[in-house]
Amino acid sequence: LSGLTSKDEEIIKWAMGSTNMLNMAGREMDQLSGGQKQRAWIAMALAQKTGILFLDEPTTYLDISHQLEILQLLKQLNRKQGVIFPGNIFKLRF
Repeated sequence: LSGLTSKDEEIIKWAMGSTNMLNMAGREMDQLSGGQKQRAWIAMALAQKTGILFLDEPTTYLDISHQLEILQLLKQLNRKQGVIFPGNIFKLRF
């Protein structure tokens, strides 16, 4: 394996920017909150450039503010970048 290319780096930066995670670059996953971890996982999936992401309850175990944050992020990614999110994602837990 040859490592990351400049195009890979550009895609990673795009995915992190799309999920508001650029300011978290360099942090380990265990240093992130639950909502930040969810955004990081979504960024990792976005970097695959598939256009369709199957998410199974991405708001599970998050408090209500992080649930809303994740749902707003998914809505924004759908509207601005055309990413499709089929699956079970709209269960808010209070």
